[in-house]
Amino acid sequence: SVYFNPKTGKVCNQNDAVSTTGTKTGCMKWYIYSEDDSNYNMILDHNTTANVLYNSTGSNTEMKEVKTALDNDTSTWDSSLKARLITANEVAKITGNTSFDEKTSSDWFYLDSNNKTQVANSTNKSKYAWLFDYTNGCKEYGCNIEDSSTTAYWTSSSTVNRPKYVWIVYRLGTLDYSDVSKNNRGIRPVITISKSIIS
Repeated sequence: SVYFNPKTGKVCNQNDAVSTTGTKTGCMKWYIYSEDDSNYNMILDHNTTANVLYNSTGSNTEMKEVKTALDNDTSTWDSSLKARLITANEVAKITGNTSFDEKTSSDWFYLDSNNKTQVANSTNKSKYAWLFDYTNGCKEYGCNIEDSSTTAYWTSSSTVNRPKYVWIVYRLGTLDYSDVSKNNRGIRPVITISKSIIS
């Protein structure tokens, strides 16, 4: 994990980091989940907004309320970080699910098994707890830290054969899909930072 302040664009002290749902500024905890030659992609450890609709019109073709909330949550951040939502394909890549494709797949899966078999639980922690910590009731599905205010967070990826649905990272430790007009899903921003910042 990396402790980083997205407003100053600088690494910060672990003791200063705040992970409370709704915290949008200051020193926060991030997880590196992918990289290229010069950059890291990092996801926040909590939701900056607990609950927001994806699109109140019921369409999954564009991010609506969720885009406004993301822009508001990250308005003071260094714009070079390109704050955004994670894609469903990125989540599948993290868990090594090579058969999943957000454009064609129609099935949810547990992050730890890449299928519908639950293997993580309260005693057998999830390898991907960091992806669904701070969600409601997640401990029995293998997370470390629960938060009753939110059940999931939106990805930026819509489903293909379900016209009103978008992929979410859900409190059960799954990549699932959700109706765009459900509001108990939040925002967990992703940023891209230069490796030179934390090397």
